[in-house]
Amino acid sequence: MGESLATVEQHSAPLWEAKTSSLEALKAYTAAMKVLLSSGNAAATPLFRRTVEIDPEFAIAYAQLALNYTVAPDRALARENATKAWHLRDHASDRERFFIDFNYDLQVTGDLEKAFQTLELWVQTYPRRGADPNPQNLMAALAAMGTGRGKQ
Repeated sequence: MGESLATVEQHSAPLWEAKTSSLEALKAYTAAMKVLLSSGNAAATPLFRRTVEIDPEFAIAYAQLALNYTVAPDRALARENATKAWHLRDHASDRERFFIDFNYDLQVTGDLEKAFQTLELWVQTYPRRGADPNPQNLMAALAAMGTGRGKQ
């Protein structure tokens, strides 16, 4: 709309790939992911909470909150948010469902073997890493938690 390419590139902020019907929630999620990657879980948690306030059906935002609360650690909030994400997984993309299913088994059912199998299937289905959380890193962390599996 009349802006130079250099200006657009300098001031543009690509939106994170996530499934929501709310542009405002997507922008909030994108901001939360940027803060997560630059400043860590504690700094990003309020932004993820704001995201689900904007869109209470934003499944992947609940899954990310669950993971953040695991690091916090607040096991009750981790389980609560993992459960919300799991119940809303029909509102998520295929890639997001892998993360949601993994997180649910990790936080709620405690089935580490099933969580590990979900990660393996995720890697097989999407061998090239995209904007996802890195399933290979999650596999290594899960192996260290007691699945008896070596680092992949």
